[in-house]
Amino acid sequence: MPRWRLLILSLLVACLALGRESAKAQPADPALSVATKRALDAYLKTGPSKDELSDGSSSANWGMLKKVGIPELLHQNALQVGSWSTIWAPVKAELEKRGCGSLDPLEALTWWEETRKEPARFLRLLAGRGLLDVRVPKDRQRGEALWESLGSVSRKLEEVRANVRYERSGWSYTGTASLVPSQRVVRIALSGSQPCAGTGRARTANLALKGRLYLDDSVAEGVKVHILENSFTSTGCEETIKGRIAEMVPLEWGGEARVSGNLIVEVKDDVLTGRLQLDVAYRPPGDSLQTGHGVYSLRGSLGADGSAHATLTPVSTSGSRSLREALAKAGSLEGQIAKGQGAGGINMPFFRQATNWRASR
Repeated sequence: MPRWRLLILSLLVACLALGRESAKAQPADPALSVATKRALDAYLKTGPSKDELSDGSSSANWGMLKKVGIPELLHQNALQVGSWSTIWAPVKAELEKRGCGSLDPLEALTWWEETRKEPARFLRLLAGRGLLDVRVPKDRQRGEALWESLGSVSRKLEEVRANVRYERSGWSYTGTASLVPSQRVVRIALSGSQPCAGTGRARTANLALKGRLYLDDSVAEGVKVHILENSFTSTGCEETIKGRIAEMVPLEWGGEARVSGNLIVEVKDDVLTGRLQLDVAYRPPGDSLQTGHGVYSLRGSLGADGSAHATLTPVSTSGSRSLREALAKAGSLEGQIAKGQGAGGINMPFFRQATNWRASR
């Protein structure tokens, strides 16, 4: 056989061996993955509260986390750890030792947790399952011994934990998941972020869950999770930039005016809001100085390429009659915003050309 064919065959054999070793390393019943999935399934039945989804930005961020971040989390190999049979082995051994081997370890720990202040109820639960007769002293002693030993055994159960990091659909995600068998508690923390072109910062979505495991034979995984604590927080692409305007601008009816003012632009995702204050002063030929003052609300949009478009709606005007009437008409703002910096032009009906604006954090 040619040497190159032998080399290819050797590589194939090595890859198959690595695949078998990887399969062996992952348990057939990955406890952390199962607990994480059941917790997320329980949470997704309701999702964030109305307060946590108070605006379009938070709703959009939650939508991305729900459709992309969470499903992808469940496919992470790092979660494929912890075997239920290994985790519950110490509890199973204690149950068999006390003649209660038919009782599921998770259910046994649940009973023990729920009867920590009333061990007599623990005995009644065992009796109801036909595992002892509370009227028989020997059985009662066996049940009491089991109740005491479960507390000691549960404290020795090892925590299972994993950290994940992945990127999908322009978002970067980091997260942790942990299973604490002694408390029957699963915790999940997942954070996603995406850079914002317009602000140089990032939009974020953060989910934190804590749930408690219970036995559930009605589902394939055999467990269900009740959510004890949950929190969803998010931030949009938020930024406020400010600038001053000061230059000479040609007017439609002739002559030039000195235009000055203050500009505030608030960026939130693709929405622009803000305020513009303009002061105009000009002297018509052979006449006295005329002045005008206008305040405008700003509302518009920010494109994916950073292009800014906004309408300037008059809120109040004052000054000389001609300027007051001119300032009472709506104008527009155009330009580019990126990484906390913006620049462009302001168009007013009585300007012959746009006046320049610049703004920054």
